[in-house]
Amino acid sequence: MLSYKHGFHSGNHADIIKHMTLCLMLRCLNRKEKPYIVIDTHSGSGLYRLDGFMAQKNQEFKTGIAKIADNEKLKELVPEFYKVYEEANFEMKNAYPGSPFFESEEHKGGSSAAWERKAFLASVISGLARRSETSAF
Repeated sequence: MLSYKHGFHSGNHADIIKHMTLCLMLRCLNRKEKPYIVIDTHSGSGLYRLDGFMAQKNQEFKTGIAKIADNEKLKELVPEFYKVYEEANFEMKNAYPGSPFFESEEHKGGSSAAWERKAFLASVISGLARRSETSAF
């Protein structure tokens, strides 16, 4: 059976398309007055290290996030994507956020959403500090 470890593919072109689409979808959902729940049955980790051994093996991020990290036109079109990406890199250099990170940051939440995001981020960072692998969980 073939084993798939997303850490080898984090930040590649498919991730960019998926996460930008996710940001656009959440933007539309956030315009609604009614609350919603995000259930992601196939997400990977919340944060990936692009300087970790998995990402460095094939360096697929070079055909993805590395090519668009400073693209001003895309920053105007999908600012949510860049906000999350830059926040992840503010906390830990050479990081790429996974779907749970995007979902946590962009999901319209109640009054407790801000501290929940900070708690989530803290748990991701501490998990990476404890592990030498590329993903937090």
